Amino acid sequence: TEMRALSLLLVAFFIAETRAFVYTCNEISNTLLPKNLIITSKYACVALQDLLLPSTPWLGSVFVRDDASGKQYSLSSFSSLPDQPCVSGEGPWRVVADAESASSIDCSYEITILFSSVGTNLVVIQPHTLEYIRGPGSELTFISPRGGISLNWHSQGEVTGYEQISFFSGVGSGPEEDLYPIGSMLTQEFAEGRDTDIFDPVVTVKIPSNISVEIGYSTFADKALNVFGYPGYSATVMSSGRATTFQEQNTMKVVQAQYGRRASVHVKASISFDKSTDHTLKLQAFCGEDICGERIVKQSTEIDWLLNAEKFRVNYITGLNASQIGKNSDNVFITVDSSRERCSDDFIQLGDHCYQLSESFSSFSNAEYNCVAKGGHLASIHNEDTNSFIQSIAATAPIGVFIGLKKEQKEFKWTDGSSLDYTKSHLDDFGGECVIMGSLTGTWSNADCELAFKFICETD
Repeated sequence: TEMRALSLLLVAFFIAETRAFVYTCNEISNTLLPKNLIITSKYACVALQDLLLPSTPWLGSVFVRDDASGKQYSLSSFSSLPDQPCVSGEGPWRVVADAESASSIDCSYEITILFSSVGTNLVVIQPHTLEYIRGPGSELTFISPRGGISLNWHSQGEVTGYEQISFFSGVGSGPEEDLYPIGSMLTQEFAEGRDTDIFDPVVTVKIPSNISVEIGYSTFADKALNVFGYPGYSATVMSSGRATTFQEQNTMKVVQAQYGRRASVHVKASISFDKSTDHTLKLQAFCGEDICGERIVKQSTEIDWLLNAEKFRVNYITGLNASQIGKNSDNVFITVDSSRERCSDDFIQLGDHCYQLSESFSSFSNAEYNCVAKGGHLASIHNEDTNSFIQSIAATAPIGVFIGLKKEQKEFKWTDGSSLDYTKSHLDDFGGECVIMGSLTGTWSNADCELAFKFICETD
């Protein structure tokens, strides 16, 4: 990230001291060198993008210097260290180069320099590889200099309790350094597997000590991630405004999950936007090629959204200029869960329920009898998402479809006995005692119970 804070200015020497710890290639030439930054930490680490070879000339003439000992290490030398691409020292640290070497820095490929006051277990991820870490809980820092980290989790053994796996943008001992919380997941959420896609170049993961996991890790290119999922697929998409990667394109397709057939999808999101910047996060669901659900977010919000879709996409659109990238407090944490198929072939699942549009026309009483014979009732509706979903199923029916709402003793009641806590109605006291949903509008209206309509059955 760009320099977060300027904690000490020594005017006489024009030297700045900082406790920001993660830097990209552009920040070497734009921040570290011209501002002669002093970094107060114990460890210095350097990771190169795979296409940036250690033999690249400018890497050998730009150095990380430990002022206390006078030792300095070329950027190219870190790649040959035996265990981790890190050195330790008393500090403070500086990045130094002569004028000619500084002018030769080429950021066509990415490099990550990080500093930390605490030791960390670094995992440098290269593209086109899938490797695994197995073992009990620990603290891991994943680095992908180009950005785009993809993790796949599987628990080893039974998962009990309510422990959390926590994710942080950056590295260090806390926000006073460069470790910013993004979000967390309960361990039960990855017991059967979960993909986690992170749009930061550096992310630290803290795993409870009593949890043993298998983590597969790889990168994805160009921050346009396409996931060909399946019913039961679960993913988390996260990023922080402290990272440059999430925001460096004006419009970015963050993730697209393709389920192949309609699946019940549950989207939960915690989105916090910096009020000083201009941005939009667009969440879209597709049924075939048509949008069948959309949320457009322009301010901080929480989302809990249940829908049915064949494809799900997240777009990030930003109006940030170059000087703002990496400096704002945007925070995005989105989970996308699709339910495993549990409905028979002629029913469509939404959440924990299955729905079917009848092929035949029937009176209300015969429709309810038909649904009970299948183990359910005429559909009851308790929120806007369910209403929209049922309307999409009913769209091919002429006029409308029976739902399970009927007037009894001057009061409308659902045939399954559930509470009437939501209406989409043009109901009145003078029409029929049964209710149909308009197949094109999704609104409810009175109908004669003896008229024949198609109908929607619901089962658990």
